[in-house]
Amino acid sequence: MRCQKVRSYLSAYCNGELTGRKRLVIDEHLSDCSGCRKEEAIYYSLNNVKSDIGSLKVSDKFNDALLNRIAQERFAETRTKAYMPSRPPVLTRGRVLPSVITAMLAVVVTAFVMQPDTTPVQTQQFASAMPNASSKQLDDSYMYVTPIDNPNMTINLNKNWSLNDQMRRAERVQNISNNLTKAGSFASPQNSTLASVQTRKQCPIPFDVSYYHVRPVYKVYIVPNTNNVKEDSGDY
Repeated sequence: MRCQKVRSYLSAYCNGELTGRKRLVIDEHLSDCSGCRKEEAIYYSLNNVKSDIGSLKVSDKFNDALLNRIAQERFAETRTKAYMPSRPPVLTRGRVLPSVITAMLAVVVTAFVMQPDTTPVQTQQFASAMPNASSKQLDDSYMYVTPIDNPNMTINLNKNWSLNDQMRRAERVQNISNNLTKAGSFASPQNSTLASVQTRKQCPIPFDVSYYHVRPVYKVYIVPNTNNVKEDSGDY
């Protein structure tokens, strides 16, 4: 057993509280260790002094009296001193504004001092990037270019469509309509069931839609060996 372990048992050893193997181990250690023997002598001297001192007796109400005294002292201390927390500091404009201004000035000065000087390099790069800037002109041809793929201008009925052909065709249709109207004017309203037929002409999107009036044409067919006259009509 080491000295530290033995010295932890010396108090109980000197008071005769150890028995068995632990006491034998401590006896063997003390026979070989002078330092632990000195510690043993100190414990024995304390035991001798303690035996010379008389025992002190207290009354049965000692504990109650002690606790009451402690309570009275604490009560008196709380009645004379306030245990409330101190008032928090008030942040007014006069206190905060100087600190804010100082911090801002420190940031500005630091940024100005730490900023690298890159002005000559930037000027040189700009000059090298635009050597012929004065001789070049901006391309403004987009302001005068007419769009080619305009669906309202390129939709045709056929590949050979043209405005002149459409105008001539419209004129021919109008003449035919007028002639048909004059030829069928002899028919009575009762026999003319298709007297006011209108056909709509399909035109390209950029042009207006026009209407033409077409009246039916009446033809008389004579059947051989018959005196009955049949009248037939066909609209064109």
